[in-house]
Amino acid sequence: ALAEKRYDEAIRLFHASAVAEDGAPSGNEAELEFALTRAFDAAGMSDSAIVHASAYLALPALERQGMDYFALADVHKRLGELYDAKGDRANAIKYYDAFVEQWKDADPELQPTVTTVKKRIAELRQQGG
Repeated sequence: ALAEKRYDEAIRLFHASAVAEDGAPSGNEAELEFALTRAFDAAGMSDSAIVHASAYLALPALERQGMDYFALADVHKRLGELYDAKGDRANAIKYYDAFVEQWKDADPELQPTVTTVKKRIAELRQQGG
């Protein structure tokens, strides 16, 4: 549903997948929060994307251990972008900084992304006076 841009259905299905037949939680909360972040972001619902990305980060690292290797940098960078778009410089810088710290030793082919984010951090800091 998400790939087919049926965002409401994707969100509903993600929520449904987190509940077992007996009503108990059934899934990995980190997977759910990351999936919901992606779905709300793709649907253009930035406030909801921020809520779910923040919920992902609020989970204990142990609960995210199967996800962080591919999701953590994406979540930090996307939160930076979402806050940046809202004009919230402090939070944009906070999450951009977290992304840069995580990727500071990334492979050479990924360094252009790090450089771009560093430039944006510098611009935001300059705007703040």
